[in-house]
Amino acid sequence: MQQLSLFPSTEEPRDSAAIAYLSSDALLQDGSAVSLEKQKRSDPLLLSIWLRLARTWFPARDDLANYELQWSPRRQKRTLASVSLERNRVFVARELNYPKHHHWLDPLLFHEMCHAYLRSEYHDRRFFEYERRHPGIKPFDIWIDEGGWLSAIRSDRAKRWHTEKARANSA
Repeated sequence: MQQLSLFPSTEEPRDSAAIAYLSSDALLQDGSAVSLEKQKRSDPLLLSIWLRLARTWFPARDDLANYELQWSPRRQKRTLASVSLERNRVFVARELNYPKHHHWLDPLLFHEMCHAYLRSEYHDRRFFEYERRHPGIKPFDIWIDEGGWLSAIRSDRAKRWHTEKARANSA
């Protein structure tokens, strides 16, 4: 069983290609490759955050780099993100795909990464021991509890409604 340090790795990545699209596979800190197919299907912003988190918090787990990260194609009401351990895929609610909400992606993806790291979909004591180590988790939970997520949903619905209305009026 691998041990997780209480603090993230302070070593800087050797290669900035860890978060970039390349003509060949991207390199992680240890020089291992990220699946090009997973990169092609992943959103660049989500992938860059995921790879940074993996490199910082779980540097010994290269398998975490082989996850596909996408914005959810469906509207969400209760689910901010989900991870498929079988398919190595993470979906993030499209309602968070606005610059105003991008700072919440770090703790959200860390939450999903804890599931991936532990290979468990459950929120048990062990899961929370890992999750609480991220400094953004507590403010993120407060944001959700105080209605931030519901506000993001309403804002996304309004923006999409106005876009559709403008499109219909211009046709």
